[in-house]
Formats: sequence, C-alpha cells, structure tokens
Amino acid sequence: MEFEQSLIWIKKKALQLSSGSSIVSELALSALILLVFLFVGKIYSGIVRSNSESTLEERRAKLVTFRNTLGVIYLILFIMIWGGELRSLILSITAILAAILLVSKEFIANFLGGVLFIISKPAKIGDSIEVQHYKGELLDINWTYFSLLEVSSSKRLNGKILKIPNSVLLSNSISRAYFVGEYKPTVLSLLVDAALAHKAHGKLEQIAQEHTESIQKKVQEEVLLMQNDHLVDIPNALATCSFIPKDKDTVELQLRFFQPAQERSKTEQKILEDYYAWLQEEIKKKKEAEALLFQQKVEAIAQNAIAKSPVQEKGE
Repeated sequence: MEFEQSLIWIKKKALQLSSGSSIVSELALSALILLVFLFVGKIYSGIVRSNSESTLEERRAKLVTFRNTLGVIYLILFIMIWGGELRSLILSITAILAAILLVSKEFIANFLGGVLFIISKPAKIGDSIEVQHYKGELLDINWTYFSLLEVSSSKRLNGKILKIPNSVLLSNSISRAYFVGEYKPTVLSLLVDAALAHKAHGKLEQIAQEHTESIQKKVQEEVLLMQNDHLVDIPNALATCSFIPKDKDTVELQLRFFQPAQERSKTEQKILEDYYAWLQEEIKKKKEAEALLFQQKVEAIAQNAIAKSPVQEKGE
C-alpha cells in the first residue's frame, strides 16, 4: 500500500516537472522568436532607410507594412505556441474577459478600425486624406491610432502631427486626393477684380502651362491608362483655369494642374510669383493710364477756360 502511494506521488512530481519545463521552453521559444523578429525588423529598417532611390513616402510605407506584417505573424506564432495553455484557461477567464471587454471597449474599437483600414486599404502612406474634420498627409497607422501631418485651412502643412484613434475610421468616410500615377492634381484659387478677370484668366493658364510643360506628355499617358482601367472620365493633363463669379466686382479664378506630390508646393509658388509679378505690372500700367487720362482732362478743362475768358485790351 505504501509502495503504491509512493508511485502515485512520484508520478505527480513528474507531471509537475514536465509541466514546468514545458512552460519554460514555451517562454524561451516566444522570447527567441521575438528577438529574431526585432533583429530582422532592425535590419530591414536600416536597408529601407538607406535606399535613397525611393521617396520618403515609399520608404515610410514599406516600413509600416513590414512592421504590421511582422506583428500579425508573431501573434499567430504566439497563439500556436501557447495554444494548450490558452485552451485550459478559456473557461476560467470568461468572466474576466467580459469585464475587460466592458472596460477596454475603446481599445477594441481602435483595434477593429486599424484592421478595417489595413484590409480595405482606402489610402496609403503619403496620401492626403480627410477623415471627419481632420485633414493631412498620412504618416503612419498601427493597431490603435493613425498619424496625420496636419494641413491648415490654406492647404499648407503647418508642422503639427495629429495622432487620431482608429475608432474614427469605423464611423466616418475617408476622403482621399486622387493621383494619376505619381502625379497629384492641385487646385489654386485666386480672387481678382472683375475688370481684369478675362486677362488674368488667360495669363494664369499660360504661366501654369509653361511650368508644367515638361510633364504634360507623361501625365496624359497616365490619364489614358486610368480611363481605360477604371472607365472614368479624368481631366486632361493641361493646366486649365475656370471662372467663378463672386459678386459684381470680384471673380474667383480656379487653376487646376498636375505635379509630382513632392514638387507640388514648389511649382505652386513659382506660378504665384510669376502671376503676381504680371499682376503688379498690369496694376502699374492701369494707374499710369488713369493718371494720363486725368492729366488730359485737366489740360482740356484749362484750355476751355482760357478760350472762354474775355480778351484783354492792349492798353491794359
């Protein structure tokens, strides 16, 4: 009898030891995989960052995609390694899990929003997007939030980085600036005096076409490809300007042109510099013409006054 009890005690101890060694091995394996993934991520990050042939947006997109992919793979491996322990804990943690769900519903909403974005891919890193009242360039997205380089009301980057919860993506649509290949459409709005509107329209369009002439052929090729692929009508590659009357004295000119995203601001500034230089010259000519007309009127009035005055006698 004592011998049988001894055997039972030995078996229990053996099971405890085997269970303990199994947990230790699983911990070691999980830690090893994590270290390998971190090492691979570090090497890949160094390779991508040193690749000067790619644009900043392309490098950032590659890093974000690789990081998220590694995260998913590690999560799958973690579940596979700890599957036995997880199954044994499912029944005991059901109540705790329910409490956690209530407390962490915001985190779950953020997680689901990130998953939805990554699966549906409504935009990519570097795109200009608008979600709810947030506008900016998409810098990064992870499982809990996404980052935007904010754009002000004047459509200029203001240097602020917004970190927005992914839960916003579940209940709001995403507006994305469309691209034609690598070229992005830009719209410039300018207010001009109604008297100068027709002349300013032609000059602004001419200046824009001069600054975008070198890429018009490539943009037109991309436009034709997009039209055939998506069966949509896309504006042609030429810079075009349109009128929008505001009131009897003011007209808004809207100029649309294509440029590579990274050169858009530079080209926009060059167009504005040339346009305002021309406008200042026109204003100067107008003032000179008005001054000359005023002088001619004064001279005419003076001559009329002299002609109508009585002729003085010679003796006086």
